[in-house]
Amino acid sequence: MRKMTAAAVAAVIALAASAVAEDLKESLAPKLQRIIGLQADVGPLHPVLQNLYPVAVVDGDRFLIFDLDESKTGYRFLKEAPVPMPMPKGVRAAFPLEALDNRSACVVSPEVFDSARGYVTIFHEFVHCRQWETVEPALKGRLSIYRQAMEAGDYMWELSYPFPYENAEFAEDYPAALDRMDRGDGPEALRIRARLKDLLGPENYEYLCWQEWKEGFARYLENAILRHLNMEENHGGLALPLTRVAFYEGGSRFIAFLEGRENGLTLNLETLFERIADPSGEAAGNSIRPTGPSPTTH
Repeated sequence: MRKMTAAAVAAVIALAASAVAEDLKESLAPKLQRIIGLQADVGPLHPVLQNLYPVAVVDGDRFLIFDLDESKTGYRFLKEAPVPMPMPKGVRAAFPLEALDNRSACVVSPEVFDSARGYVTIFHEFVHCRQWETVEPALKGRLSIYRQAMEAGDYMWELSYPFPYENAEFAEDYPAALDRMDRGDGPEALRIRARLKDLLGPENYEYLCWQEWKEGFARYLENAILRHLNMEENHGGLALPLTRVAFYEGGSRFIAFLEGRENGLTLNLETLFERIADPSGEAAGNSIRPTGPSPTTH
């Protein structure tokens, strides 16, 4: 028997990979359509949840990218594209894709579609897509930590920022402030918060507020969906030692506290960020928002 040439072997491998990709595309198509049905159910919970975005499914070293069809009533396969960096196993993320002209997409691995909670996670990532397409770029431009990261070429700064999680006073006071909020002691919670601001200094406090706004708001709406679906809420993140995930839970609870003081606050993402950074601003009983379109609803 003649041995296959290297080129022939490569061709066989390429054909097999193509067949696998086609099978994956076909299996994903009906799963993507379930996003439409879920949005019809949860969209009324908040204006941000009324927006759908592309979904990029990681398949080895490439994305299988799905986007809404022209009628906006279903997803269709759009294109394949190379992944821009190694993707961790079980990836759940949202970021702009060059293949989509820098539109933000939900980036996931295929098993996300295997559970109801996985679909809720997709909407968590859609919140980030909405943040990106409205106010996130402008808000980041205000941050000294962002400008410094860009000057240094550190595009992973949101994940790698050296926040002092191990500081004993921070590790004690951050959960304590949240506990006070939950118990209805807003004045004491804000006093602890002010003490944390002094402890952290300007740059660390910027990072705290940024993560509370970005990840905390996504967790806030994730839990709103879970409650609506009668599923167990996600309150993970505050176990010691603290990590960046503490700001998912902490931000969610802080946002709920601020919304309780100022009804309608979460309808304007820019004002929400400002209030997280300075909760001494306009509070309950005043007008909900300045005139003009809300960044979350236009």
